[in-house]
Parts: sequence; C-alpha cells; structure tokens
Amino acid sequence: RGTRGGGGGGAVEGRRGGGGRARRAGQLRNADGSVLGRYGPIMAGHCEREVRLDHQHGAGRPLLLGVSAGPTLSSMCTLEGGRVCLAGEPARFRIVSRDSYGNLRTQGGDQFSVTLEDGTAAAIDDSGDGSYTASFVCEFAGTHLLSVRLDGREHLPGSPFALRCRPGHPHLPLCALV
Repeated sequence: RGTRGGGGGGAVEGRRGGGGRARRAGQLRNADGSVLGRYGPIMAGHCEREVRLDHQHGAGRPLLLGVSAGPTLSSMCTLEGGRVCLAGEPARFRIVSRDSYGNLRTQGGDQFSVTLEDGTAAAIDDSGDGSYTASFVCEFAGTHLLSVRLDGREHLPGSPFALRCRPGHPHLPLCALV
C-alpha cells in the first residue's frame, strides 16, 4: 500500500490489484482549489485507488480502475512449441503477444507472419485473446530457419528459430525399390 502526493495533505492512495504498479503518479493543485491527479499504471488488470484531500476520503471510494494491456511489442512476445516437426505432417505452434511491460494482451488483431527459409508461409489463426496459432507443413527433413515477425518486419526474440524437421512416416506411393 503506497501513498503518493505532495504538500497540503492531498494524496492518492493505492491498494494492491492487477494495476497496482505505476510508472508515474502525481497531482497538481490548481489556483482555483481543484486538484488534478494523474496515474499511469503499468500492470494490466483491476486496481483500486482512494482519493483523499486533507486526509479526508473522497466520494465514491474506492475508485475501481480497469487497466488494459498496451500495444503489442514484438520483443516481449513469446513462441510456444514448434521447434520439432515431422516432414509432410502439419506442425503447429502458438504465439503469445504482450505489451512493453510484459502484460498479456487480451485481444487479437496483430499481424504476425511466419515463414520458413524456403518461402513456405504458415497459416495464422487469431484466437482473439492475444494468442495466435501458426500451422504449416514442412516438406523436407533437416534443420530449417523459421522467421516469426510482427507487422512483417519486427522479429520476435530468437527469430529466426532453428526448426528441426524429422523424416516423416513412409508413404508407399513415394517409395522405390532399389
């Protein structure tokens, strides 16, 4: 529980909650006697704030705030799964989007692109909750480079990734007797 404020007894007091941390908080007393309070939360979620002036609680206390994640930042996104696949079989992995403070995004709409070094592009399914599923078929066994980008230009951390594609199951029509 922390108190922010300046002289004159005015204060904005915070209680723990999802949006409890702030990168900036403060207040300004205006010449007309009003007070302007500022609060810049960095954690998404719900938080409570109490407003007091001269040690007296304000009306409607506590003030409940809903804090949403900010815009997606590629350097904070993560890739789950997708480092090993079988040739000729569908491969899937998940991209989890986050904002600059590491908050999970809760809505979709980002434009991710996933491509293999041979130009094969993955189909991207936007789950609408800040996660995306990429799926593709790697045709040849071996180690391939897999690029994952946001908006077609910003790589995710570690991209391009090494993708190990193991030989797939035998397919009789493609087998030859030697």
